[in-house]
Amino acid sequence: MTWPADLSVDPERALVLIAVFIAALMITIIALGLSRRAARYGSEMERARLAEEKRQAADVERMDDRNAVPNVETVAGDVADIEDHDGAAPTPPETRNVMLGVAAIAPEADRPSLLKAIDVATAMGANDRLPELNLALAEWHLANGSPEKAEELLRSCVRGATEFGLKEPHARGRVILGDIAQANGDPSTACEHWQIARILFHEIGRKDAYDDVDVRMQRNGCPSDWVLTDF
Repeated sequence: MTWPADLSVDPERALVLIAVFIAALMITIIALGLSRRAARYGSEMERARLAEEKRQAADVERMDDRNAVPNVETVAGDVADIEDHDGAAPTPPETRNVMLGVAAIAPEADRPSLLKAIDVATAMGANDRLPELNLALAEWHLANGSPEKAEELLRSCVRGATEFGLKEPHARGRVILGDIAQANGDPSTACEHWQIARILFHEIGRKDAYDDVDVRMQRNGCPSDWVLTDF
């Protein structure tokens, strides 16, 4: 096998080949960069889409809460119908209060505006208004069959009322928490809440409310020397 004597490449042709190679390399690099940027952009768009869907779902839920005004008269009528059945035992006051929720305590409350009022109070730093608002919203949820949401709001009410020394909403929140605990088969916790509420009603001179809680405790067998525990 013989090799050509001259393997040299024409300089101009060599420059052309080098230029073509460099151009191809640059195109490849640019294409990879664009591909990565497109992938990153797509990922960011997907995250933004998911975040927007989550935000819209939260807005819908909040609007449902604001717009779903309970028909208090209907709820009260349903309770009365149950009690009117022949042979039906009268509904205990604490159970009736849980069923009626805010209707039994604050019929003048403007329920559709409660969430808005909470938002405004929070934005203005008026945190001493939140316990009463959380209590009202909790009662609204009870009236609409959402005891889990109500219980969470009631605990927020109690914590805030304790912080700001608001004994009235604190006591009312405790009474309802006790009613919920009793309905859930936890009489010990119910007695604890009622005992705290009874003390608070005594301190603010609410004898009627004090007597009502006292009757609750006696009816449900709460010990008179109950030792209180931390909330």
